[in-house]
Amino acid sequence: MSTQGDNLYKSYRKNYFTFLDHLKLWDERAELTSLGQELYQIGKKYGYHSRQYFYRFAKIILVEGKHYDLIQDIKKYSHGLEFDSITDAKKHVFSKFEDAGLIKRNVGRAVERGRTKLFSMQFQAWTKLGIIPNTATNRYISGHGFNFDESRIEKILSS
Repeated sequence: MSTQGDNLYKSYRKNYFTFLDHLKLWDERAELTSLGQELYQIGKKYGYHSRQYFYRFAKIILVEGKHYDLIQDIKKYSHGLEFDSITDAKKHVFSKFEDAGLIKRNVGRAVERGRTKLFSMQFQAWTKLGIIPNTATNRYISGHGFNFDESRIEKILSS
Protein backbone atom coordinates (compact mmCIF):
# COMPACT_ATOMS: atom_id res chain seq x y z
CA MET A 1 0.00 0.00 0.00
CA SER A 2 1.21 3.47 -0.83
CA THR A 3 2.30 5.87 1.91
CA GLN A 4 0.45 8.63 0.07
CA GLY A 5 -2.98 7.31 1.01
CA ASP A 6 -3.89 5.53 -2.23
CA ASN A 7 -6.32 2.65 -2.01
CA LEU A 8 -6.67 -0.13 -4.56
CA TYR A 9 -9.33 1.72 -6.58
CA LYS A 10 -7.23 4.90 -6.75
CA SER A 11 -4.24 2.85 -7.82
CA TYR A 12 -6.22 1.16 -10.62
CA ARG A 13 -7.73 4.47 -11.70
CA LYS A 14 -4.36 6.21 -11.91
CA ASN A 15 -2.46 3.35 -13.52
CA TYR A 16 -4.56 0.76 -15.32
CA PHE A 17 -7.62 2.78 -16.31
CA THR A 18 -5.49 5.62 -17.62
CA PHE A 19 -3.40 3.12 -19.58
CA LEU A 20 -6.51 1.67 -21.28
CA ASP A 21 -7.78 5.19 -22.02
CA HIS A 22 -4.43 6.17 -23.49
CA LEU A 23 -4.38 3.13 -25.76
CA LYS A 24 -7.94 3.91 -26.91
CA LEU A 25 -9.12 0.42 -25.98
CA TRP A 26 -12.30 1.70 -24.34
CA ASP A 27 -14.38 4.87 -24.46
CA GLU A 28 -15.50 7.34 -21.79
CA ARG A 29 -18.26 4.89 -20.72
CA ALA A 30 -15.70 2.06 -20.34
CA GLU A 31 -17.11 0.25 -23.37
CA LEU A 32 -14.71 -1.35 -25.80
CA THR A 33 -13.79 0.74 -28.81
CA SER A 34 -13.41 -0.95 -32.19
CA LEU A 35 -9.70 -1.31 -31.40
CA GLY A 36 -10.49 -2.81 -27.99
CA GLN A 37 -13.01 -5.16 -29.59
CA GLU A 38 -10.43 -6.22 -32.19
CA LEU A 39 -7.87 -7.02 -29.48
CA TYR A 40 -10.49 -8.90 -27.46
CA GLN A 41 -11.48 -10.98 -30.51
CA ILE A 42 -7.84 -11.85 -31.23
CA GLY A 43 -7.44 -13.02 -27.64
CA LYS A 44 -10.65 -14.99 -27.80
CA LYS A 45 -9.70 -16.66 -31.10
CA TYR A 46 -6.00 -17.38 -30.52
CA GLY A 47 -5.70 -17.13 -26.73
CA TYR A 48 -4.49 -14.31 -24.54
CA HIS A 49 -1.00 -15.79 -24.39
CA SER A 50 -0.73 -16.28 -28.14
CA ARG A 51 1.81 -14.72 -30.46
CA GLN A 52 -1.01 -13.02 -32.41
CA TYR A 53 -2.42 -11.38 -29.28
CA PHE A 54 1.00 -10.34 -28.02
CA TYR A 55 2.07 -8.72 -31.27
CA ARG A 56 -1.23 -6.87 -31.74
CA PHE A 57 -1.16 -5.55 -28.18
CA ALA A 58 2.52 -4.61 -28.53
CA LYS A 59 1.77 -2.70 -31.73
CA ILE A 60 -1.09 -0.85 -30.02
CA ILE A 61 1.30 0.17 -27.23
CA LEU A 62 3.91 1.40 -29.71
CA VAL A 63 1.52 3.20 -32.07
CA GLU A 64 -1.62 4.26 -30.17
CA GLY A 65 0.27 4.58 -26.89
CA LYS A 66 2.94 6.60 -28.71
CA HIS A 67 5.73 4.58 -27.14
CA TYR A 68 7.47 4.45 -30.52
CA ASP A 69 7.61 8.26 -30.54
CA LEU A 70 8.85 8.28 -26.94
CA ILE A 71 11.59 5.78 -27.79
CA GLN A 72 12.70 7.93 -30.73
CA ASP A 73 12.93 10.99 -28.46
CA ILE A 74 14.84 9.06 -25.79
CA LYS A 75 17.28 7.87 -28.45
CA LYS A 76 17.66 11.41 -29.78
CA TYR A 77 18.43 12.86 -26.34
CA SER A 78 20.86 10.10 -25.34
CA HIS A 79 22.63 9.20 -28.59
CA GLY A 80 26.40 9.56 -28.49
CA LEU A 81 26.51 10.94 -24.94
CA GLU A 82 28.54 9.42 -22.15
CA PHE A 83 27.08 8.94 -18.69
CA ASP A 84 28.42 6.97 -15.75
CA SER A 85 25.13 5.14 -15.22
CA ILE A 86 21.73 4.47 -16.72
CA THR A 87 20.27 6.63 -13.93
CA ASP A 88 22.35 9.60 -15.07
CA ALA A 89 21.27 9.00 -18.68
CA LYS A 90 17.59 8.85 -17.64
CA LYS A 91 17.98 12.06 -15.64
CA HIS A 92 19.51 13.79 -18.67
CA VAL A 93 16.71 12.62 -20.99
CA PHE A 94 14.06 13.55 -18.42
CA SER A 95 15.51 17.06 -18.06
CA LYS A 96 15.45 17.46 -21.86
CA PHE A 97 11.78 16.46 -21.84
CA GLU A 98 11.11 18.97 -19.05
CA ASP A 99 12.99 21.73 -20.89
CA ALA A 100 10.93 21.05 -24.02
CA GLY A 101 7.70 21.16 -21.99
CA LEU A 102 6.90 17.55 -22.85
CA ILE A 103 6.76 16.32 -19.27
CA LYS A 104 6.20 17.78 -15.84
CA ARG A 105 7.32 16.25 -12.59
CA ASN A 106 4.98 16.18 -9.63
CA VAL A 107 7.58 16.69 -6.91
CA GLY A 108 4.93 16.36 -4.19
CA ARG A 109 4.34 12.69 -5.09
CA ALA A 110 7.80 11.38 -4.25
CA VAL A 111 8.00 9.68 -0.87
CA GLU A 112 11.60 10.85 -0.54
CA ARG A 113 13.08 13.83 -2.29
CA GLY A 114 14.98 12.80 -5.42
CA ARG A 115 13.75 9.18 -5.33
CA THR A 116 11.46 9.33 -8.35
CA LYS A 117 12.12 6.37 -10.66
CA LEU A 118 12.29 8.00 -14.07
CA PHE A 119 10.58 6.10 -16.88
CA SER A 120 10.28 2.99 -14.69
CA MET A 121 6.87 1.92 -15.99
CA GLN A 122 7.92 2.46 -19.59
CA PHE A 123 11.11 0.41 -19.19
CA GLN A 124 9.10 -2.36 -17.53
CA ALA A 125 6.71 -2.45 -20.50
CA TRP A 126 9.56 -2.32 -23.03
CA THR A 127 11.34 -5.16 -21.25
CA LYS A 128 8.17 -7.26 -21.37
CA LEU A 129 7.83 -6.46 -25.09
CA GLY A 130 11.44 -7.54 -25.61
CA ILE A 131 12.53 -4.26 -27.15
CA ILE A 132 15.12 -3.41 -24.51
CA PRO A 133 17.34 -5.79 -22.49
CA ASN A 134 16.02 -6.88 -19.12
CA THR A 135 19.22 -6.15 -17.25
CA ALA A 136 20.03 -2.55 -16.40
CA THR A 137 23.69 -3.01 -17.31
CA ASN A 138 22.72 -3.76 -20.94
CA ARG A 139 19.99 -1.12 -21.31
CA TYR A 140 22.36 1.79 -21.73
CA ILE A 141 25.72 1.86 -23.47
CA SER A 142 27.82 4.91 -22.66
CA GLY A 143 28.73 6.81 -25.81
CA HIS A 144 25.99 5.04 -27.75
CA GLY A 145 22.72 5.56 -25.89
CA PHE A 146 19.85 3.34 -24.85
CA ASN A 147 20.04 -0.14 -26.32
CA PHE A 148 16.68 -0.62 -28.05
CA ASP A 149 16.25 -3.70 -30.23
CA GLU A 150 15.40 -2.04 -33.55
CA SER A 151 14.69 -5.31 -35.34
CA ARG A 152 12.21 -6.34 -32.64
CA ILE A 153 10.48 -2.95 -32.86
CA GLU A 154 10.23 -3.28 -36.65
CA LYS A 155 8.87 -6.83 -36.31
CA ILE A 156 6.16 -5.60 -33.95
CA LEU A 157 5.27 -2.63 -36.16
CA SER A 158 5.05 -4.79 -39.28
CA SER A 159 2.89 -7.48 -37.66
